[in-house]
Amino acid sequence: MKKIIISLLLTFGLCNGFIFNANANDKTNLQYEISCKAGDLESCDELAYRYQEGSDGLPKDSVKAMALYKQACDANYGLSCSNLGYMYQNSDDVQHDIDKTVELYKKSCDLGDSTGCNNLAYLYDIGEGVEQDKVKAFQLYKLSCDKDDDVGCYNLADMYQSGEGTEQNYQIANKLYTQACKNQDASSCNNLGYLYDEGLGVTQNHNKAAFYYKMACDLDESIACYNLAVMYEEGSGVQKNTKMSKTLYKKACELGDNDSCEAYKDLLNY
Repeated sequence: MKKIIISLLLTFGLCNGFIFNANANDKTNLQYEISCKAGDLESCDELAYRYQEGSDGLPKDSVKAMALYKQACDANYGLSCSNLGYMYQNSDDVQHDIDKTVELYKKSCDLGDSTGCNNLAYLYDIGEGVEQDKVKAFQLYKLSCDKDDDVGCYNLADMYQSGEGTEQNYQIANKLYTQACKNQDASSCNNLGYLYDEGLGVTQNHNKAAFYYKMACDLDESIACYNLAVMYEEGSGVQKNTKMSKTLYKKACELGDNDSCEAYKDLLNY
């Protein structure tokens, strides 16, 4: 049985929660620090990210990261508000404060940041820190997607596919998954493959399904590797190839898909 990815995504902006590296390039930490002190908010955000991750030669320091995010957020840099909210929600070495997270995601979204809109939508979608409201979540995902946020578009497509918060519409889901897949969003590529595999909102086409599963698998989406392995095992959309199926099950297993681990063990007996 093929699998679709139904988990929601929290942006590095939900594949489940990341901080967005706003401004990565070859500038040194000192250059970022100087630029930040001169009022360049993107530099403050990038420096905060490096402290938060402990990357690019800087030690991991959540206190400094949060202070820099707050500095940029207080100056109305929306992405930093979202990143700070994420730290209050998810960081292991920060005392969680979901009320602060909601406040910061809302401010970020109100400032026009797509990441903040997606993350606020996520909270309404699952009912964390706010009363669950699928319609509100749908509206916020749409706002994020309209700002060309691939994660927001993925989550919006998921709602159109499931019919939660809006009327079910596979055609729109297909369009949104296609848009995000073109930007190499692996979850969207997998789900696009699933729509073609099952003929949901499109003419059933196993060749196209295999094509999109491969795109997602090449981007290390474990479920897509599993789905493609099933196609090779069954000879659906591709020429039957047990060796390739075994290789793909092994890759999906190594990426964390338990069903693939079992399928790989089964094929070892043949």
